[in-house]
Amino acid sequence: LEVQLSPDDLNGLKADTALATAAGNTYISFTERFVEDMNRNAIVPVSMSSAAAVTIYTPDTTRPTMTSFSLNYDQGLLMLAFDETVDLLTFDHNSFTFQSSSDGLGESYSLINATLQDVGLASEVIIQLSDLELNALKNLRICVSESTCHVSLSDLLLEDTSGNRIRPVLPAAGQAVSIYLPDTTPPHLVAFDTLDLNTGIFTLVFSETIMSSRVWLRISMFHDTYSNATQEFRPFPATVLTEDGPLLSIQLEDDALDSLKLNTAICTSSANCWLRFNYTFVTDVLNNFVSPIRPGSPGPEQAPATFVPDMTAPVLTAFDIDMDTGEMILTFDEPVSEASFDPLQLVFQNDPTLPSATFSPRNHGNIVRSEDGLEIQMTLTANDMIRLKATEYLFEATRDSFLTFSGALITDVSGNTVAARITGMPVSTFLSDVTQPQLVSFAAFNLDNGSFTLIFDEPVNLSSIMYDNFVFLSNYTVDTSPPEMVVLDAPQYLLLENGSVT
Repeated sequence: LEVQLSPDDLNGLKADTALATAAGNTYISFTERFVEDMNRNAIVPVSMSSAAAVTIYTPDTTRPTMTSFSLNYDQGLLMLAFDETVDLLTFDHNSFTFQSSSDGLGESYSLINATLQDVGLASEVIIQLSDLELNALKNLRICVSESTCHVSLSDLLLEDTSGNRIRPVLPAAGQAVSIYLPDTTPPHLVAFDTLDLNTGIFTLVFSETIMSSRVWLRISMFHDTYSNATQEFRPFPATVLTEDGPLLSIQLEDDALDSLKLNTAICTSSANCWLRFNYTFVTDVLNNFVSPIRPGSPGPEQAPATFVPDMTAPVLTAFDIDMDTGEMILTFDEPVSEASFDPLQLVFQNDPTLPSATFSPRNHGNIVRSEDGLEIQMTLTANDMIRLKATEYLFEATRDSFLTFSGALITDVSGNTVAARITGMPVSTFLSDVTQPQLVSFAAFNLDNGSFTLIFDEPVNLSSIMYDNFVFLSNYTVDTSPPEMVVLDAPQYLLLENGSVT
């Protein structure tokens, strides 16, 4: 009598490593009901205590085969089926590779730390893929659809109970998925990891790989509270720095970062910086929209876990001056505090390193900050302008116009003092004084010593005096006939040929 065991019976037998693995542990017993002869006489039973030993034992030399695999992408479960019982303790993760195509020419990814739900002997196994593995597969667009889900494996993947290595599945003939369940779960925010006001970079962590090309920053918002916000800021324009993955890093462009710093009522710490967005903010690689975060739903993942305040010193990037009006414009690389500005710290000099002429204001003058906070517009007082113009070889043209100052000049809106300027900064735009000086008064005349005093509305260049253009008159009248002109009325006059200025 020759009996062929069913696959289930054979796998059950192989599942017991102490039974039928060699001639020495292969016996049989049966009762009288096992079989009858042709006259319906029951067979003589063989009891367990006197079991019959096998005469010829042929060991298992057939290599096991993976008959199918299934993937539940939503739950991250991989199910493998074999044609016989295998020893799961011999399972080698690195020998199992996912492929995006059956010919092995597309993307591929090998398991690294998946978890077997059963350890022992079985003909089927369920494997829990790790988040790292799932995100890597999604990032490579492997198994994002049934047509992109194939596997290959080497003979080192596992062995059967007799130590036979599994039949390999070559990359060029990848095995297709049998049952495929796609990912339908929306990604969600796990953490608002970092906000750095120095670099303008903020980092978000999601539950799975998201598409960096599908980030819509215009519909995200920072709020000062988790509900009933009084201040809000839209982080735009900005640039996405990361590729597809669960980590999303975004860098605010300079204008946006300056705008955020300028509003000192929001995002000055983790306590007043809450992230909000709707479901269209981003999608995963299977186009599932993100779970929205709306006002009134507080959670620790919505505020920065790490908040890096602005600790960067502001830098003066340019200065302009109009010597006609006394107006100066100081331009900085980030918003500055108007209240902290002290113009008395400014030093005007005619050379960047070795000045022969210098000047510092003695008065604060009129000071206004631009709307974006990047410029301080100040107008020197009349007295300071007189002193500046009276200093020879200083701020007469671009060539002799430089500025230095200490860190006490100004702070940014976060209180960081400006980077001091030791070497003179050259003026960017220099507008010369083109207004003619005017006589304010003929203040005094001393006939006794021959001196007189003239007062002008601005300093005059003594070396430019031409005495033969100066006239003493006895009197004058004004003729009302047009054009208006001064007409001498029988004057007595003296034309100076020389003189000394007092």
